[in-house]
Amino acid sequence: MTARTTYAATVLSASQAQIATAIAAETTRQETINQSGCNVGYNTTSGNYGAFSAAVKAANLAKLAALNAAEVAKQAAVMVARDTLKSTGDVGAV
Repeated sequence: MTARTTYAATVLSASQAQIATAIAAETTRQETINQSGCNVGYNTTSGNYGAFSAAVKAANLAKLAALNAAEVAKQAAVMVARDTLKSTGDVGAV
C-alpha cells in the first residue's frame, strides 16, 4: 500500500464513521422525542409542553454534540493522514 492509498483509505474510513455517527445520533434523537411524546404522553396540548419542549431541546443538543464530535474526529484523522502523506514526500494535491 502506498502512502496515497493509505491516505485515501483513512479519509474513507473517517467519512464512514462520521456517517454512522450521524445516523445513530438522529435515531437517538427521534427515540428520545418519541419516548417523551408517545410513551410518556407529553405533548403541546396536554399541559406538559414544558417537559416535552425540554426533552426535544435536550435531544437536539445531544445530536448536535455528537455530530460536532464526529466532525472533529474526522478532521483529526484526515489531518494526521495528510501529515503522514507529506512526510513521505508526497506533496501533491489531496
